[in-house]
Amino acid sequence: MNEQEFQSAGSRRFRALVVDDERDFRHLMNMFLRRSGMPIDVAVVGSGADALSHARSDPPDLVLLDIMMPEMDGFEVCRRLRADYRTRATPILVLSALDLGAEPNGALFDVVDDYLAKPFERAEFISRVRRLLHRAYGYDDAVEAVRAVP
Repeated sequence: MNEQEFQSAGSRRFRALVVDDERDFRHLMNMFLRRSGMPIDVAVVGSGADALSHARSDPPDLVLLDIMMPEMDGFEVCRRLRADYRTRATPILVLSALDLGAEPNGALFDVVDDYLAKPFERAEFISRVRRLLHRAYGYDDAVEAVRAVP
């Protein structure tokens, strides 16, 4: 990434898509992200089908995804996001109470970028989001703080 690309990645707003069938959890993730100080806009949906529809119409920069949802689980959402050219490289952070030890051959990690077990601490969640934004887009809070000084 050259300096111009880094600067444009560092000064942009990011779009996060929170996908979870539990309304209270969606609200909590929205609140955590909005209060994080990161330049991030949050959309929340309650189903895998809604997530795919939203991602097609307005591709997110980051997906925060529950695995255990009715009708279409997070595994299928991941597969479909990875199959779509618009979202193939979008970072996916799975937030789930699912025991990953039960996942055969670690197949989940073939389609997601990170996993955080529920329940989790707010600080750990924000740290993981920052790391994914940094890795994918060059976002760096320290650089942002310097840019904000007049």
